[in-house]
Amino acid sequence: KYPSPITNGLEVLYLPWTSSITLEGKLKDRKDVQYLAVSSPQSTVQTSTFTIDPARLRPIGDKKERVLAVLVPGPFESAYKDKPTPAPPAGAKEEKKKEPAASNGKKEGEEESKEENAAAKEEKKGYLVVVGNAFFASDDCRSMFWQTRVNMKFFQNLVEYLTMGSDLI
Repeated sequence: KYPSPITNGLEVLYLPWTSSITLEGKLKDRKDVQYLAVSSPQSTVQTSTFTIDPARLRPIGDKKERVLAVLVPGPFESAYKDKPTPAPPAGAKEEKKKEPAASNGKKEGEEESKEENAAAKEEKKGYLVVVGNAFFASDDCRSMFWQTRVNMKFFQNLVEYLTMGSDLI
């Protein structure tokens, strides 16, 4: 239903105690957003404290499919586009790029120009991935669902997609 090279061939993904994701604003209508994981149409939302006891659990709210993991492709606008770049935190070491004087016409160790600072504020191609929990890729989750390696396969596919594209998945 939601094709993606990241989830191609994966029939199930274990996402226990997951928060659903709601796309709002401009993201809501974008056609290039990939839904990587969605719940069953029978899922509900629990917002209050509860005990995990099958005899006491009751469905609450509307039953519907919910987004649990999403990939949003860039480019993304810099938060500092029209603002000065903030100073590093107190005590943080600031790394300065050192290029040979012959390549940029500056003396060795001289600070970079305003053009480089402006380049850092440009829109950049990239991806934003949001998964409703971080537990899915943990050792604890892997030990809970040791019979299947589907979560690790999902995570590996995700890393490969973000670093090399979909050609090797």
